[in-house]
Amino acid sequence: MKKHAPWIVAIGLLVAVNIAAKVKFAYRLEKGKTCKYAYQSETRTNQEMMGRPVVSSTKSDIVIVLEPVGTAENGDLSCNAWFDRMVIRVSSSRLDSTFNLAAYANKRARLVLAPYGKVKSVVPVDSMPPPDPMLQMLGIDARGLFRRVLVTLPQAELGENETWVNSVPDTSQMSNMEVITTPKVEYRISGRETVSGFDCVKVGYTGPVRTAGKGSRMGADFTFEGEGTLEGTLYYAGQNGLLISGENRSEQQSSIVITGAANMTIVQNTNTVTKITYVP
Repeated sequence: MKKHAPWIVAIGLLVAVNIAAKVKFAYRLEKGKTCKYAYQSETRTNQEMMGRPVVSSTKSDIVIVLEPVGTAENGDLSCNAWFDRMVIRVSSSRLDSTFNLAAYANKRARLVLAPYGKVKSVVPVDSMPPPDPMLQMLGIDARGLFRRVLVTLPQAELGENETWVNSVPDTSQMSNMEVITTPKVEYRISGRETVSGFDCVKVGYTGPVRTAGKGSRMGADFTFEGEGTLEGTLYYAGQNGLLISGENRSEQQSSIVITGAANMTIVQNTNTVTKITYVP
């Protein structure tokens, strides 16, 4: 028994160190090697407009390809990106249609991404087709999807029982409206799992999110305010520097005030489920 004691102690220490080891989150994409992700999302919206209920559903099926071309000294990644597939289905009392946006296929844009996944800039490389007018009316800008190609990872190293809170506001453009999103979302490692053959840490996150925006379209001015919650799970392969899969769910209560050519207030409840999967 005494002969085996040192080995038992060593194994115990190794296990303890492995459990306590912190995880540093970052995308590490290999130059010249493409990386592909598949997205599926569904948004259900219940609106009250001029005293009348309007219910709609939008489903997206998107595959995007990233081709790393370089890494800056600060860790920012430069990538060519293009859509391999983009199908959007809209269903409501006013419209029931599927948009197969094949015109965007293989149209490249140059992206600069922070190591944790935030898209800092988008510059078209190839000539992009004009935005679809119907999708624009619904607040969907296909070209704007380039700005949400990767799930944002925690921006701090995390160990067992440690948390990190994302409270940094983010500004984006959505259908001629500038939208500011202010989260207070807490991230926590909740275990390890093997996903699609990758050794992954499982990270859960949850918290409130506030949104505010303003813009104009067709002679009318819009102001937007909303409050909601965001929760989800992501699986990150630290040895590979890849997000392997993730799912998030959001719910938001909001109001849109329209002034100008027409005056009205639209109250809406929005529920969204989004899934992302790494495609080897």
